[in-house]
Amino acid sequence: MAAQARAQAGSANPDTGARHPVAKEIDALMAEQLEHWAQTSLQAAASAARPLSPRAQSLFPRLAQEYAQAATPPERLAVLMDRYPARQLTSRVGYVPDDPLQSAHNLLSVGIKVGTDAYKADTAVSAFSRIGRRLKSLMATIPGGVKAIPYSSALADKLQEGRFDYDDALRSLEQNPTLAGAVMQTALHTIGKPRLEAVANGQ
Repeated sequence: MAAQARAQAGSANPDTGARHPVAKEIDALMAEQLEHWAQTSLQAAASAARPLSPRAQSLFPRLAQEYAQAATPPERLAVLMDRYPARQLTSRVGYVPDDPLQSAHNLLSVGIKVGTDAYKADTAVSAFSRIGRRLKSLMATIPGGVKAIPYSSALADKLQEGRFDYDDALRSLEQNPTLAGAVMQTALHTIGKPRLEAVANGQ
């Protein structure tokens, strides 16, 4: 385990080392516990652990709880390696350490490109599919976090099956600051509710 922890902690390579503040913190803790393990007895190191930062505790409550309960460097290292999630992508394209929102936008942009090119190239579809499912699950825990857009290919099915809701579509476009959303909003106002409802009802 010590060799594995050394390989994960304190990477000197800027392309593979930790960049996110919490990742840097975990990286430093691993290096610190390795040093304690090498220089002190297990008994002397029993109270040598500093607590995780509030930010790390909020992101990884289970890790923080088990880390606080661990009594020795080997136990703490095991918690850090087992509970801290592994990086999902080998590439760091688009990642901005000090701007998580921009990083998320860049990740989604790359993901769209991956999906678009999937039929003609090996574009890490499996990895991005896993990330997409995790993001969807995370967003589902936030009230109003996931909103369906009314201008996807599913619109044709809703119209054909009489399930299109004109008012709901307009409400969903109010907080959609995109060109596609603006075009759809203009189209709804131009066509009008009566005509769309007539189409949806097969008239």
